[in-house]
Amino acid sequence: MVQVTGFDVAHNHNVSESTYNNHASNRRVEDPDVLAFVDELQAAGSKPKLIVQYRPKKKTGKHVTLRDKRNMVTKLKEKRKGGATTEERLETVLQELCETRGNRATVFVDDNKTAKTITMQTRQMRRWFKVFSEILLVDATHNTNESRYKLFWFMVNDVYGHCQYVHHSLMENESNECLSDAIRSFKFNNPSWEKIKVIVIDKDLGELELLEKEFERCEGHSYIRTEMAKSEYGGPTSFDKDEVEDAVDMMRLVLTAVEYTKYLKYLYFLLDDVHLKDSDAIPEPGHPFLKYFMRNWDSMKERWALYARSDVPHLGNHTNNRLESSWGHLKEVLKPEMALDECVNSLMFLQTVAEMDYAKRITEVGQMRYDGADEQLKKLVREVSPHAHRMVEQQYRVAVDRKTHYEQEQINSQLYLLRGTDESSSAFHVNTARYRCSCVFMKTTLLPCRHVRYWRLMNDKSAVPIHYIEPRWKLSSKLNQAPFEEDVPDEIFACTTFQMRESAMTGRRHEVLNGSTKYKHALERGRSIADIMSRNETFVFGEMMNALEKFEEIVKDGAVHLSDVKATGSTRYRSWRRWSFCRII
Repeated sequence: MVQVTGFDVAHNHNVSESTYNNHASNRRVEDPDVLAFVDELQAAGSKPKLIVQYRPKKKTGKHVTLRDKRNMVTKLKEKRKGGATTEERLETVLQELCETRGNRATVFVDDNKTAKTITMQTRQMRRWFKVFSEILLVDATHNTNESRYKLFWFMVNDVYGHCQYVHHSLMENESNECLSDAIRSFKFNNPSWEKIKVIVIDKDLGELELLEKEFERCEGHSYIRTEMAKSEYGGPTSFDKDEVEDAVDMMRLVLTAVEYTKYLKYLYFLLDDVHLKDSDAIPEPGHPFLKYFMRNWDSMKERWALYARSDVPHLGNHTNNRLESSWGHLKEVLKPEMALDECVNSLMFLQTVAEMDYAKRITEVGQMRYDGADEQLKKLVREVSPHAHRMVEQQYRVAVDRKTHYEQEQINSQLYLLRGTDESSSAFHVNTARYRCSCVFMKTTLLPCRHVRYWRLMNDKSAVPIHYIEPRWKLSSKLNQAPFEEDVPDEIFACTTFQMRESAMTGRRHEVLNGSTKYKHALERGRSIADIMSRNETFVFGEMMNALEKFEEIVKDGAVHLSDVKATGSTRYRSWRRWSFCRII
């Protein structure tokens, strides 16, 4: 029993309108319209700071802080999830995706009914691939969801020279089996995959052999990934990064093996300070980055140097940086703490925005205006994109220049040999039936070159063979237009739910750890290390922290050399821990 012996009803704090307005109970936003709008902003990936800029005070008259906004977003997120599990919500998201005609989704499961690979493709993504199928860009990224599924992409170059995603895959781990699932789904949904001529891939992506096997008719075109900032190569301060980048770029652009060797020797001069003559053989590298370059890139120069790629239609792609830059910084939207269904939902939201933006550009009324363009170029403007126009214009200017002259030799009624007076060693075959040329420009860009234009001008024809330009570059091409319901084949109407298929991972599912398992093991080991470190005196703890920071740098670089560690049996983790604290100091 509680007995009240006395009480005081006077306020023991300042009483004012400001105090009242800033009290927690009065800062709470309860307006359903405001809550619904904030929920939409959060679902679209907006950050709490950006949501605060929405200024709820103007809408509700309440003083809402950033902490209040974070709490509001958390509650709305939990409310949206309801009592359903991640699996149930993911099933709903995929079902909604497939309800739109022409969209496809497939879930590959093992014999335990665990999802190993999830693939998604909209109708517009398939249309893009059908018309831009010559070159396929491939890349992957991590840390986009709390289940630690790896996000894997296929991408193409569109008519504007931009990259568009044509297939999304979420894979439980980095095994060949999961990648094989993604490729199987891509081939099944895109019968025109056999038209792929080039695959652009990061050489450091470990699935190169599998891609070569699955797309055996295609040429591999690797791009050079920037490794210069890694500490194991001396870091960016150990050499002039700009000069080294320029040297590598010159090696990429050369047209002969002799020129490639010349710039390789220049790279030796920059990194090893070695002066090599034309007759000198290439010595063993000394600088760590030079060793990396010779081991990983010089050994496969035929995949990325243009002198060996002159017949490959790579459309000027020598980097996969566009993969993540095409939607801005993708990881600012896809967060590691996102549930898998939320990751898929955000991914498809971004895809929808990209498709609407493309439809807007392709259907815009009007055309670009170019100063100094003659009638031929003005006519070309109406047919192709600004990106294609810029490339064609450069060749056109050379063809109409008075200094340009080629000697013509007729081989047959439809084949001519053009040889320049100032480039006696170069001869080009021009096929006048389809206006194709054997030069590097036409083979790599699939656009009319200066040799074709010169022949047409000399034969009293218009310089630009507009009707013979590849459909991929024409704005009027049907597949470049926004899709309409009536042009969807009947069999696509029937696909209104996602597919469940057996994963190739079934046979060896325990040999490759998924992201969640690796995170769990690493977290357990990290807690154990933290517990051991906390028991030591301050000086020893400081030394351990220094060693741990160095080990963190090595882990970030992705190159942990364990060749000196003899870890077997039950002593494996103990030996590794000793190495991490002692060997790297």
